[in-house]
Amino acid sequence: MKYLSLLSLFCCAISLGLNSAHAATQWQASGKLDRLTPNVNVNFKFYDLEAKNMYELFQKIRIVGPAGQTGNKAAGKASYSMNWQLSFEKNGAQCRVGDAAVDIEIDIVVPRWLNVDSQSEQSQAHWQTYLGALLDHESGHKDIVLKAADKLIDNIKSSPVNKGCGQLQRQIDKTGHQFLAQAQAESANYDKRMKLSFK
Repeated sequence: MKYLSLLSLFCCAISLGLNSAHAATQWQASGKLDRLTPNVNVNFKFYDLEAKNMYELFQKIRIVGPAGQTGNKAAGKASYSMNWQLSFEKNGAQCRVGDAAVDIEIDIVVPRWLNVDSQSEQSQAHWQTYLGALLDHESGHKDIVLKAADKLIDNIKSSPVNKGCGQLQRQIDKTGHQFLAQAQAESANYDKRMKLSFK
């Protein structure tokens, strides 16, 4: 009878262990991450120019336009930063990302022709067409960094729950910096393809 009693206790212990493991696997994912999207702030900045005609205008842009990543002058420039913050949740020895924020700051610099209203209708139309194309180009840089943010958010949502919080933070930080480096390289190639810099 003692043997049966000990065997019964042993089976009970196994059962409790299985129930505990099952509870750990049933740890419900945070719903906050499902709603995670990047917070984007776009700032437009202008450098002012006066010119008698478009030829003179572009000569001045060559001199005072912003420098691109390669150092060459360009008519416009887009610069950006991407930052993220993570909040963790713990369940016993387990840790996971419970909430997060991904913030993107984008500065777009383009020229402003101060006396454009005194130009001919044709020159004004040409300028508006050029400026629109320049803004579209700089918006392409915004699309590149937004793609990096979406990849980071996917990585955060799929991050494992069976590691320490510090290890999770380091893993996501490393991945985020990799995505940023890829975006910077893609932006540089994008500028080369469009050939909007002055040499």
